[in-house]
Amino acid sequence: MQSGQSGQPQTVIIGEVMSPFSTTSVGVGMGRPLEAMSFSAAIWTCMSKSFVLEGRASRSEFWWFWVFTGIYGIVSQGLAIGLAFLIGDTDMEVEIYANVFSMLFYLPVWPAVICSGARRMHDNDLSGWWQLVPFYNLIVFCQEGDQHPNQYGPVPDNGNSAGLRPPIPYA
Repeated sequence: MQSGQSGQPQTVIIGEVMSPFSTTSVGVGMGRPLEAMSFSAAIWTCMSKSFVLEGRASRSEFWWFWVFTGIYGIVSQGLAIGLAFLIGDTDMEVEIYANVFSMLFYLPVWPAVICSGARRMHDNDLSGWWQLVPFYNLIVFCQEGDQHPNQYGPVPDNGNSAGLRPPIPYA
């Protein structure tokens, strides 16, 4: 037992280790989410934040949205080519129509792609402009974000603020 400033004895526990996967409640904005964001929640979040550059995006939010954009791109490209063959008479017209339809189909998703990339960079305490640097952006997109709130906002909670990991203490 140790005596505190008020003269009252304080209990000191030595050697207790807390797992980073503990379900102990921590303050909002501290630690990383225990669970990944679901596929549908990632789509909904990124599309609803299509023009929002502020804040942070977790890895699961970012990568699930990229899976969606890949699937969306393949389907929209197929539709664009199909429509182009229905409308175009020559090979040149088919190619032009396919490119125009493809751009029109992908246009609603493009702002969300750019903004989710910027928010993912923010999770690593970097400016969103870093997503324009080839290869470095891929490394950062794959890294776990900051454990603590940074200049871009609190730690993303993946829609579940109760299930956060406690932050890993600095050595």
